[in-house]
Amino acid sequence: MLIQQFLSPKTSRKIELLGSGFKRERIKLGQAINTLANEYLPVLNADGSKLYFSAMDRTGFFDFKLDFTKEKSAGGEDIFYNDLKEGVWMDARPMKEINTTGHEVVSQVFKNSDLLVTANYPEKYGVKINKDAGVQTTDIFLVKNGNGGYQINHLPEPINSIFTEADGFMAEDQSYILFVSDRNGNIGEYHKKGWKWNESFWGNTDVYVCIKDGDYWKNPINLGSKINTPYAERTPWLSEDGLTLYLSSNGFVKGKTDLDVYAFKRTDKDNWSNWNGPYEVADANTLNDDWGYKEYNDGVAYLASTTKLGFKPTQGGIAGDGGVRETNYRPGYELHGLQVAALNSEYETNIYMLKNPSLPTLVINDVFFDLDSYTVKSSFEKYLLLIVDQIKQNNTATIEINGYTDDVGKKNTISNYH
Repeated sequence: MLIQQFLSPKTSRKIELLGSGFKRERIKLGQAINTLANEYLPVLNADGSKLYFSAMDRTGFFDFKLDFTKEKSAGGEDIFYNDLKEGVWMDARPMKEINTTGHEVVSQVFKNSDLLVTANYPEKYGVKINKDAGVQTTDIFLVKNGNGGYQINHLPEPINSIFTEADGFMAEDQSYILFVSDRNGNIGEYHKKGWKWNESFWGNTDVYVCIKDGDYWKNPINLGSKINTPYAERTPWLSEDGLTLYLSSNGFVKGKTDLDVYAFKRTDKDNWSNWNGPYEVADANTLNDDWGYKEYNDGVAYLASTTKLGFKPTQGGIAGDGGVRETNYRPGYELHGLQVAALNSEYETNIYMLKNPSLPTLVINDVFFDLDSYTVKSSFEKYLLLIVDQIKQNNTATIEINGYTDDVGKKNTISNYH
């Protein structure tokens, strides 16, 4: 464990670096996942065969184009998924059953394939009569995956309220749920998510936990000033053993406006008030927003990071950045409701993987050739194109190729290739 201590001028709290003795390699995922739109909030399913993520106004795919000016199940923030086949992430697919012309993002995938979603579905609490996105809110929904399709369940009060709720993380047995909110009772002054403050639209959001008591939920517990600051805390995520809490915050360092990833540790998974930290997850952080961090086996993690564009967009509202408040303005279709991400039109958000440098990024199995030929079978061409794209997305790559023959064909033909 690599630990380095320093003091945060903003909070006078000691922050430590959290690491494992080596810096993980940062891999930008290919265009099957990342496009010129904003992609974020990656989460794997239980066996790692699907990657779910959310995106704002995503239209481009390798094999088809989504026109959200015409679709009734697209526009704004939508949820997508990729299948992992032959070691490669296939082209993303939109979840049309639960996407709308409002905003939907995914924060968790349960072992039974149910989803925890933050959205602007009509059942949400909060402002309904005013269509201005700057005064709207979001709520958390449990989306159950059954044989007849998806069933969307609005989580009740006191989890949801007339304020903004987002970033849900629920126990598999649904005994508790972590989430963030800009409701009254936060550490520090009230600053609404979606209104410009602290040079961003993140607002002042705190992490809460709600514990279930029979069929009802107890009052939310603010995780306290050890974890929450007078600024933004987002995307809480618990390790599988329940002892490490990851989140993103811009409140631990003086003058910081972008989100960085931090960890907190505890020894009792039933104690929500006694945490050690914050520990900065240093290799996850850049000079811009880093959020939606989720760590899996072998220290492999997925998160979203922003990079500054090389130009100034002429249409400032394309990413929901309206100057004073988020606007969701885009010509061609009408969109209402508050988004979950706090995007800036001059930045692009993409999904990255962090991994031990000794672990392979991609492992492609069984690429076959035509008989008596060095031509790759046409059925494998799409995998090779995705591999090439993955290499282009990153500056350096080491490729190892292992080839084997088989016993198909005539002996004299095979001998000609020796």
